[in-house]
Amino acid sequence: MSPQTRDDVERAIGRVLLDQWDPLSIHDDPERENVYSSCAHELYGLLARGASDVQIARHLHSLEREGFHHPELGDRDLRPLAGGAGSRWRTHPCWARRSRAA
Repeated sequence: MSPQTRDDVERAIGRVLLDQWDPLSIHDDPERENVYSSCAHELYGLLARGASDVQIARHLHSLEREGFHHPELGDRDLRPLAGGAGSRWRTHPCWARRSRAA
């Protein structure tokens, strides 16, 4: 199996955001499936810098409020999403390669 690139990981993050977060309710619109790609890029950066689950959840809430203008979603507990996604991505082989390169 070939190693995944940053783009591959960001696409996977975007897919999780679409499937499990989706503040715009666009999951069933295939023409808009890349709407969260910039969010995935930002999350990749946060994870690369070692962000905690709470920091990831706060960032997602910030995007809901300021980026997507949905402050009413701020009461949702996003830690399970951040924890599950963060743990999955933190153990991804791309982080191991980064650690060895440092």
